[in-house]
Amino acid sequence: MTGADLRETRKTAGLSMKQAAELSGTPYRTWQDWEGGKRRVPGIAFSWLLLFTEKKILTNCLFQMQEAAKQINGGIHGLEKTCSGSTGNESES
Repeated sequence: MTGADLRETRKTAGLSMKQAAELSGTPYRTWQDWEGGKRRVPGIAFSWLLLFTEKKILTNCLFQMQEAAKQINGGIHGLEKTCSGSTGNESES
């Protein structure tokens, strides 16, 4: 895990460096040092960021499913397709 990997994952999560540091309980300067390659990135920091990203994707997916269910009057047809773009797991029915 490099600082560049951490930066890319943080940006994918839609977080600023300041937000990532605050949410993870990490000093901002430490986060800067990780991304800048001045300090080794601990595995736990990358794991936390991946979990945060997954939670965000799942939350967005659930919201989209709720909206889709409202539009089809409480039915469940087509809900599996609602989240296919968010998760990268596309399946044809």
